[in-house]
Amino acid sequence: MKHYFLFGILLFLIGCKNEIHVSGIVVDEITMEPIDNVLVRTIKDAKGIKLEFFETRTKDGKFSIDFLSQSLSSNEISVELSKDGYLTNVYSCFQDRPNDTLVMRRNNY
Repeated sequence: MKHYFLFGILLFLIGCKNEIHVSGIVVDEITMEPIDNVLVRTIKDAKGIKLEFFETRTKDGKFSIDFLSQSLSSNEISVELSKDGYLTNVYSCFQDRPNDTLVMRRNNY
């Protein structure tokens, strides 16, 4: 009976997921104006562990991603930003800083 109880606790802990919320605003490097319709994707946490794949698009430059993760090992999350006319880049976002400003550089080629 004791083994079943311990096994049940282990299954519960394995199944626990962390609630993750990252948000911010994406702006143009030159004008510092918000950029609409930027694709924002989760990539990995600070330790390089790949996260479940989530994506959203900015509206008025703002984005917000809420998801559950079993693999998150820190509050830092790498997100990839991409939009035609801009360089695709990876940025760090933090759960405890809900209004990060991420700056995108135009692709001048």
